[in-house]
Amino acid sequence: MDNNNSCLVCGQDMMQSDGCRVAVMYHCGEQYVRIPFRGFRGERCGDCNVLSGNYHHWGCDLEQCPVCGGQLISCECMDVECPVIINKKRPGRKATVRSQMDKG
Repeated sequence: MDNNNSCLVCGQDMMQSDGCRVAVMYHCGEQYVRIPFRGFRGERCGDCNVLSGNYHHWGCDLEQCPVCGGQLISCECMDVECPVIINKKRPGRKATVRSQMDKG
C-alpha cells in the first residue's frame, strides 16, 4: 500500500493491521528484537494503532528502543555513527530503511 497510513517497513495500512510484521532491528552490527506494544488486552497504541502484544509500526512516537530502553524516536541511539536501522523483506527484494529521524 502506498498511502499516508502505510508503515514504511511492512507496508501495511496502520489503521487496518494488528501490528508491524518486522520483529528485529539492527544497531552497530548487533540484532535486537523490537519491543511490542504493552497495552491492556485488546487495547491499541494511540499513535500507530497496533494491537497490544504486536510490534509498533516504524516511526511510532511510543515505541521503546530495544538498545537503551528509551523512546526510540528520540533516544541517543539515533545520534551515533551507526544509527538504528531496520530491514524490510518483501518477496523479490531486500532493502534497508533508516530511521525517519535521519537528518540527511
